[in-house]
Amino acid sequence: LGDAYQRDYDKWCKIFVTEGNIGVGKTAFAEEFAQKLDLKFYGNVSINYDVMMEWYTNPKSVLQMSRNLCNDHFCQEPADYVHTCRYQSNKLVMRTLQYCDALAYLLWYGRGVTMVRQFYSDDVFARAMKQMGWIDKRFWDFYLLHRDYLDEDLIPPQVVFYLDASPEQCYENVQAGNNEAEKKLPLDFYKRVEDAYRTSYIPEAEERGVNVVELDWNNPRPVIEVIEELDALPNMLSPTNLWDIDNSQLKRVMRNAMNDSFRCTRYIYCP
Repeated sequence: LGDAYQRDYDKWCKIFVTEGNIGVGKTAFAEEFAQKLDLKFYGNVSINYDVMMEWYTNPKSVLQMSRNLCNDHFCQEPADYVHTCRYQSNKLVMRTLQYCDALAYLLWYGRGVTMVRQFYSDDVFARAMKQMGWIDKRFWDFYLLHRDYLDEDLIPPQVVFYLDASPEQCYENVQAGNNEAEKKLPLDFYKRVEDAYRTSYIPEAEERGVNVVELDWNNPRPVIEVIEELDALPNMLSPTNLWDIDNSQLKRVMRNAMNDSFRCTRYIYCP
């Protein structure tokens, strides 16, 4: 199952996930980090991740007709309850598929990967949406049930970079950018995202053995400086990480789950 020596002893043979608020600069950081260390790069997942290679093969299928989701529509009309619920449910599944791909790549090839967000942080946005009143308790309960089901055969990443910048700074970054739809999201949503990271995601990730590296990104630093600081560390793994255990059964379960990753889409494809 891949190069076991690389997987177990290479410092950079890990899943590195870049997290942070909207507009903080996650993609630029993660992409440069991957380039400098020759890692596999996975950008922010698309809502069409599962069918992007075959989107036009059968445009009248139930799958295509039931999708009808749009990032721009969510940003401009987040209070559209039906669309927002389906959009977030779809995002959860797409992040799961992408995370399975990243796990498979790491395990089979013994080469590290870097990602922009991931399955385990998807509920940051769902929590923020719930606090904004864009989704209700009924959908939230379904979302948690779905997430727990998908998490049965997964394992958290080894390292997460949290780019820490104030919601106000992130909001200003987006307003200065070119994404006109994203500019419609209110500042309150950025604040709720920040709160969800701080009160929910980061504590839970650390409890599950993830090494969360917080970086002050109000004044971004050169990525090479971050790499040099990490390279000076003897070990980047948390003492309680799940990857430090030579558990062949766990890895076999993970491999089986990845080979059948599309089973997780069964809850989403309905008109």
